[in-house]
Formats: sequence, structure tokens, C-alpha cells
Amino acid sequence: MDARKDGADEDLRYCKLPFCVRWMLVALTGRGEDALLRSADIENVISFYGTPNRSHVEEKIPVKPTRLVMQGFSALSPLMDLACIRQVLQSNNHDPNIGQPGIPMDVILDSVFADEPPREAGSPVTESFCYERLHFLKWADGGFSGIRTIPPCPGTLNHASLLWCLARWVVRGRDGSLNPDFVFGIDSHLAVLNGLGILALSMSLLETETVLLDMPVQFKLPEVVGVRVLGEPPPLSTHVENVLFVSKFLRQNEALLKNRFVEFLGPALEHLTITDRMTIANTSTEYSALATYFPIDRVTLDYIHRTSPTPKRAENLEQYLRISKLISDNPNPALVFSEIVEVNFDDMVVNICGPYPMVYRTVVEKFPQEIRENLSKRHGRRAMYAADITTTVTYEGEGQKFTLGHACLLTACIPASANASQPMAMLACGLLARNAYRHGFRVAPYIHSCMSLRGGLNAFYLREAELMTSLSAIGFSLIGLEDSSLERQAFSPPCLTAEIAKAQLITCGVMSGTHTTQCCDVILSATTANFTCSPPLVIAYALAGNLAIDFNITPIGKSAETGEQVFLKDIWPSKEEISWLQKQVIYPAISREFTKEIRSDKDWADIPTVTGISYPWDPGFTYMQRPPFCSLTPQPQPLSQLSIEGGHVLMYLGDDVAMHHLSPAGSMSRTSPASRYLSSLGIEARCFNTYGSRVGNHHVMTRGMFEHKYLNNRLVRGVGPRTIFLPSGVETGVYDAAVAYRSRNIPQIIIAGHNYGVGASRDWAAKGLVALGIRAVIARSYDEVHRSNLACCGVLPLQFVKDESGEKLGITGHETFTLLFGKDLTPNQTAKVQLSKGMAFQVEVRLDSALEVDYFTHNGMVNYAACRTLAKSLP
Repeated sequence: MDARKDGADEDLRYCKLPFCVRWMLVALTGRGEDALLRSADIENVISFYGTPNRSHVEEKIPVKPTRLVMQGFSALSPLMDLACIRQVLQSNNHDPNIGQPGIPMDVILDSVFADEPPREAGSPVTESFCYERLHFLKWADGGFSGIRTIPPCPGTLNHASLLWCLARWVVRGRDGSLNPDFVFGIDSHLAVLNGLGILALSMSLLETETVLLDMPVQFKLPEVVGVRVLGEPPPLSTHVENVLFVSKFLRQNEALLKNRFVEFLGPALEHLTITDRMTIANTSTEYSALATYFPIDRVTLDYIHRTSPTPKRAENLEQYLRISKLISDNPNPALVFSEIVEVNFDDMVVNICGPYPMVYRTVVEKFPQEIRENLSKRHGRRAMYAADITTTVTYEGEGQKFTLGHACLLTACIPASANASQPMAMLACGLLARNAYRHGFRVAPYIHSCMSLRGGLNAFYLREAELMTSLSAIGFSLIGLEDSSLERQAFSPPCLTAEIAKAQLITCGVMSGTHTTQCCDVILSATTANFTCSPPLVIAYALAGNLAIDFNITPIGKSAETGEQVFLKDIWPSKEEISWLQKQVIYPAISREFTKEIRSDKDWADIPTVTGISYPWDPGFTYMQRPPFCSLTPQPQPLSQLSIEGGHVLMYLGDDVAMHHLSPAGSMSRTSPASRYLSSLGIEARCFNTYGSRVGNHHVMTRGMFEHKYLNNRLVRGVGPRTIFLPSGVETGVYDAAVAYRSRNIPQIIIAGHNYGVGASRDWAAKGLVALGIRAVIARSYDEVHRSNLACCGVLPLQFVKDESGEKLGITGHETFTLLFGKDLTPNQTAKVQLSKGMAFQVEVRLDSALEVDYFTHNGMVNYAACRTLAKSLP
């Protein structure tokens, strides 16, 4: 059923839905035979978002995206499981070609594969730490249909700009139908796509693996909060201030926006460029929103037309989006939101921050007055007291004579931070420098002025716009070093430094970005007070030479061309000029650079191309080993085999046990089981690397489970990865105890308190339990994502009922546990757990859907996917 073709009444209700909901709804209903939503599901979605009374509306729907976007690091686990499914099919005499991804996936191999330590210059890629992972991913690139691998891009493009270039808006389904691009991934930068009008959601790794294996996930419908943007930014503001102003507003409303969709509307949206929207969308995790969505409007369409490979493709895309009613032509649409909040640019001011600490903010227009007041106050807030405010120092250089007073500037720096590297800010810097140079203005020779080009982005923007020479011409040094190099680069003539010290002159430094604590470390030691502001304002203050200047009444100087006084407003670039330059130069240039860089990585080209229907797992690899989570069991396991008889407690945990307590992460302790394992393979300790780098080797990851030095297991005294092997009563390591239990075929369980598995999702927090042989977890409550992950992996999540707990029931952890299933297993049924000491208690089986029951009865999602794939291929 298509939500676009249900009659006039249905169309009217559809048109009242927020655009992010429309995008999701059309993406889920327009796939022909692959459509996930039933008529009842569509009605529930429209009723949920279109009517005030939602008490009887089903809150969860089956969801599967049209595409996955993953980092290479994150893509390893799901692709390895898929490769294992294919190999199991082949070994059981079935066609392995049926083991294909359920949806397309883009895999971005960025700096996550950087060597630690770096390889020596000229050494082959086969000697790098990342070789084994790249070897597998190159096979997956050609071995699976629908997998597109983007090789490492060490040059201009960072990860966020790669996502920008991978924007599609519309994708073609397996049946040839066109659908809005509804994207899943787990990357922190994935949210930038929401700024382009493409709905993109960050999910857990096991949820993304679920959809890769062609199965839906249950998605709880979120409320949608509208953010209406009003007003106009002040004249001296840059797009950096616009973004920070809106992001701050959103953070202040975190309680309202948490776990909701946020959608922007309003007449002032035109002041936010594509890159502004992407940056704001990327801050959604800062206020716990599921997505911060900017509907497609005139600004987005202009970007689409300017970056499209052909005009015809852009026209077809716009036509499809208009037919689907996915374009916002009205800045104040009559849509139904849970709530609407307003952010007004008229309330925005341009600030300068500092000096002690940087949280002190002053409006730029009021800053000169505050500077003069603090120079006269012995106990002023900014610690800038001058005994004699008329003191001056004279300096001669480059044939000119300069008089320096209090609040004179000695250093002006623009580091290569993510904040400063916003395209619009860099273009504003270049245009301001160009305009100043045309009037003959130049930074005084005693002021150290520099811009860092680290990472290539700053240089790329300025070079493409032909503005780099303007910065050099006005006296800014362009350095390609780390931010810390600014301290080594900063210097003043010794004679001037001595004179300043003798006169006790209050001197200043200014820099851009968000350097709140490092600022005083990288500015001249001769400066008394240091401040931060936007990148163009850094250039403006460098040209003025003094922070006490009032730009409204004091000119920058006389024009060498006309002899007239020139004020900052005369050379400050207009927003229209900056926007035009970005559209005409930067957008096309980034598209060209993307194509060039993904084809130019030598390391990727040097990886041997592996062919074959199955991946040839190399037993000598230490980063990659075939996963143990897949076998082919065509029928569900009998409940009698899934029952737990005589189970022992491996870990007895308290409240708020987080993912990082459970899952291996970070560096390895030299005495850990994982380190001992790697040492047994002849690997030196300096080459152990991290758990994260060896996520493809289950032998390492299993040995790293519970390797947290502050983990408190109530079976033992003290903290750390220790437990009691109950049959002998001997205290030992968690991994060693689990191996001993498995050798005796003794089921293992975990007892926990409230919020078990809280925190950022990690797939190995659940997979590792399977590898250790843990059959069930009994907790007072679960983090919902981790509970779902346990069900996906075939570990039974059980929950105490009636606010019971292990302590209240008098459980010591030394008992044995028995859980017997009856004839049927249904979602959320209750079951009885019998203890060896004669006591019994009730638990709720937290398999919350029929699909999770199927996962459990097939010993996990990967096994179920293999059986499902085989069943679909049989006549």
C-alpha cells in the first residue's frame, strides 16, 4: 500500500505529517514486494503523528532502511558474519551466492585504519597493522553485491565530507522502484545527512547487522518537535556563530528534545546554508535527539542542482520529491508537531571570549568599553589592570613607526580546528583579506599572525576560491602543522619584548575556534590576556592591531588607493558574496576532489585482490579469524534443548553495569588472557594493539570480556575480572572459569541489578557472552538496546518481577539454577526459576517480539538469517 495514493482524505492527513515522518513513511511503503508496512501499520503511523490522542496507537513498527553507511571498523563484524553464512551454505552443499546483503551498504575506510605506530616510509602495506582487515574488506567489495567500499582518503576530504559526497536522496529498490534514501549506520558523523534532507539514524551495530541480513528491526515511533527559526543574524556574525547559536539553543532544550525527532521550519531557515545545516544536524547527540532534520527546500534544491552530474538527473530528482510531497515550499507549513519551539536570530550577538576563563563572553560592540574599564580596575574581572593607562611603547620595522598601547595585539592565530574549518568561515577570511589588501592594509610586522592548514581543508577552500595569496599578502603566515606548533611559531622581536616588559604593557592575543583551555599555552608568553572569537574577527583585530578598537567609530586606516578612511563594515564580506562563492566554487570542487581522492589511494591499490565465492580465512592472521556464531540448523531448536538445568553463576553484578564494563575496549593489560594468547602466537607486547583493532578475532575478544579493573563481582572480594569456579570453590579469572564450565557442559548465567548494559552500544557485550558459554542474564532492568542485542545473539534476557532482586530473594550466587520451558515460548511470558536450595521465583522472559523468539530458538540472529536465506531459495 502506498501512502501517496489513498484518496483525498488520506492525502490531507499525509500532508499534515512532519517531513521527516513523510520521508520515513514513503521509504517504507514504496518498495513494491519489499514494502514492510501493512495497511494497519500505515494507519498507526498517520494516526500517531496526525492526532492528539495517541493512547491506543501501536508505538513500534518494523523498519528496514534503504541503505547502510558504515565505517570500515564498524562494518567488519556484520560483513564477517555474512561471509560466514555464505561459507556454511557452501559447506552444506547449498548455493553460496544466495548469501547476499539484504540492502546496499557504503563502507568508508577512513583514519580508523591508521597504523599505530605508523609504518616506516616506503614499507609495503602488507606490513601494516590494518592489512588483514583491508584484505577482507577488499574481498567483500567484490564478493558481495551492493557493497561499495570507499578507500582511505588521506588528503583533503575528512569523514564528514565523504558522507556529504555520498548523499543520494533517492535510491532504486530491488524491484526497480524509486524510494527516498532512508539511511542507517552507527557512525557519529552520519547525522550530517539529515542536514541535506536525507533521514539518517544512528543505530546499534547489531541492529545494522540485522538489516544487512535482510531482516527488519522494531522501531519505536518518536515524537517530533518543530524548531521555528526567526529573525536575522547581526551584521558581523559569520556562519560559525549562526551554527553555535542554534546548537546552544538546542542543548538548552535537551529535556524536550531527548529521544525525539527535531525538524526545522520558519522563514529564517534561508540564513542557514547547507554546511550550516549539516553541522547543526551533526550535534544531535549533544541534546540526545534521534535526528535533527532539515526538510528539502529552496536552499537544498539549489545545492542538488549545482552538484548533480547532469541537469536532467537533478530535474528528475526534484520531480520525484515534489510528487511525493517531500519538498517544503512554505516556511511556515501547517504540520502537526508534538511541540514547537522558536529560536530567534534577533536575540543573537557576536561575542568575544576570554581571558580568564574563556567562559566569559562579551558582545563585540561592548568589548572596547569593557577593555578600558578593566584597564582601570585593580580587581577587574578580566585581570587586566594597568597602573598607567597612558603608557606606550614605540617600535620601528619595515620602514614604519608603530606606537603600542595597552590592549595592543601581539598574536592572531586561526588553528585548524573543526570549528574554524567551516567552509563559510574560511571564505569569509579570504574575502576579508582580499578586500583589505586592495586598500593596502597589512598586519603590523610585530604581530605574529598565522593560519594552520593542518588536514588540508582550510587550504582546499582557500585555494579553490583563489584567496590564499590574499592572506599571505596582508601578513598571515600559512603553516601546515599541528595546533601545538603555533607556540613554536609565535615570536616577537627581542627588543620589543624587553620594552613591553619594562613598560608593564598589557598585551593581548586572539585566536579562533573552541580553544578554551589551550589558548594561553599557544599564545605568546609576552601576552597578558588572550581571547577567542570567529576566524574573520581574528583577521579584523590583526589589521586593527588593538583589541580596544570600536569598529563602529574607528577606521581600520586610510585606503592607499583612495586616501579615504576605511571602516571594517567597508571591507567585511557580505553573506551573499560568501554564499555565491560557496555555491559556484566549493560545491563543485568538493565533488571533483571526492572522485579524485577515492581513486588515488596507493595502499588500497596494493592490497591483493581476492576472488572466490567464499573468503579464504587465513589461520595465520591475528586480526581476522572466522567467527564462531553461525551454523545451519534449518528448524528451531526444541525448547527442551533450550532449557537451563543446573546453571552456575559466572558473574553476580550490581546496578548500572555499563557496556564498557562488559565489552573489551582500549589497550590490553599485559597480564590479561588476551595478552597471554597473543604472546603464545609469538607477537611482541608492543604489537598487541588495542581490543578495538582486533575486533575481527574472536579469540582475543572473548578473552577480553569483563576486563575492567573496577568491575565488582559479588562472588569475590575486591574488583576486577575475577570470579569463583563454583565446583571447586577456587577464585580464578573470568575467562578461565568460563572455559572450565564449558569443558564440563555446565550452563552459565549472570545475575545483575538495574540498568544492565547501559551506555553506548557495543555488539561484543552480547556476542562475548555467547562465546563464553553464558546462556541467560537475570537482571532487575535492562538498557533496551542491550536487551535487544542479547536476544539477537541467542542469550536469554530474564527480568525479576514485582521489584524482586537477587538480594531480596537471598540469592548468594553459589546456588545452581534451573529454568524449564513448557510446550510454547511466547513474547514476554513468565517462567519459573528453580534453585538448588529448594526456593523458586518468577521471571519475565524479555523476548519482546515473535522475531526475537525466533532468534532465540535458532541460537541467534546469524543462524536464523542463514536458515531464512536457505528457505527463501528453496522451491
